[in-house]
Amino acid sequence: FRSHIIEGGGTVALEVARRLSDVDYLVIPLGGGSLTSGCSTAMAALQPTTKTVAVSPATAPAVVESWRAGKTLSIPPGPSVADGLVQQECLPYTLSILRRYLADAWLVNDPEIFGSVHALLETAHVLVEPSGAASVAAIWNCRDQLKGKRVVAVLTGSNTTAQAVRQALDTPSIAP
Repeated sequence: FRSHIIEGGGTVALEVARRLSDVDYLVIPLGGGSLTSGCSTAMAALQPTTKTVAVSPATAPAVVESWRAGKTLSIPPGPSVADGLVQQECLPYTLSILRRYLADAWLVNDPEIFGSVHALLETAHVLVEPSGAASVAAIWNCRDQLKGKRVVAVLTGSNTTAQAVRQALDTPSIAP
């Protein structure tokens, strides 16, 4: 069953590769790792030079730290506005795929995520749930490193509340 979810996640990278050539970075929100596993596997096959990067909330670093350590770690998560990305540990199967195909993993904090939700709503007129905006927050944080690169942010979901949207609009936008 899990492999079907990972395969489905790979279709996101397939769509990116069909529409864009020479992508330098594909930046993906990271929860349990199925979407990221599928995307990183597909991009490795379709555009091997593309670096796939995963993004998690700083208060829930279990999957990122497991990837860095090369073994499953159990780290109790703290609260995050990106509740769809909050995990206590990484599944061994998913971790093995991430270790093989993921280029990097970054952490972002809630104000950065809210600022990204605000920027996406303000500039692109797209409402993305906080978990789905984590990729944009990470790109903004790494903008100097990514300058001049062809970067694709995977945006996921619009499962949010009016309260979260108000909080995002009360947070300064990351858009210049």
